[in-house]
Amino acid sequence: MSCYDPDSQRLFVKDLLNCRDLGGIVTSEGKTVNSNVFIRCGSPILLSDTAYMLLKDHGVRTVIDLRSEAELEQFGNPFRDDPDVTFHNIPLFVGDPGLDEDPTMVFLQTHKLGDFYVIMLILMLVFNSLIAPMLSKQEIKEVDYGTFMTATEKGQIDEVQIDSHQILYTLKGEKTVYKTGLMNDPGLTERLYKSGA
Repeated sequence: MSCYDPDSQRLFVKDLLNCRDLGGIVTSEGKTVNSNVFIRCGSPILLSDTAYMLLKDHGVRTVIDLRSEAELEQFGNPFRDDPDVTFHNIPLFVGDPGLDEDPTMVFLQTHKLGDFYVIMLILMLVFNSLIAPMLSKQEIKEVDYGTFMTATEKGQIDEVQIDSHQILYTLKGEKTVYKTGLMNDPGLTERLYKSGA
């Protein structure tokens, strides 16, 4: 059960728009986000010098700006050039709010924001269920245990994963995943270590 309460977890109410500690949110794995680790707030355009210093004094060391590159260029972010802060711009969409004819902005102006989220959710589901598996699908080639041992002795093994019933491995400089059956081989771990795997 979440102990996150957006109303009681607001920070710097007088100086920052919609700034909240995200502590207490329960993740999909059932873990709870610690307090004083993640905060979120409204547009950095509105940051006064006082608000900027309050955030730095609060311990902000990494800032992730979700606005488009065009919006970031147009309005800036005071943390962007701060040497004490790691700054990332990860746009949620690529629209330029300054252009009336920008298709993303036209859509957002003529539809409810929920429509945008639904479309993005559908696109993400399609990508994750259809396209991503095709892109990440590696060829798995089945080989005998002797081939695996020869590659080990020659120091060709790059990465190896030993499961309860199989061994998966890659060779240095190759993307192909090789698979072989597991054998009773008490010295295997030591030989793999010595071969640099």
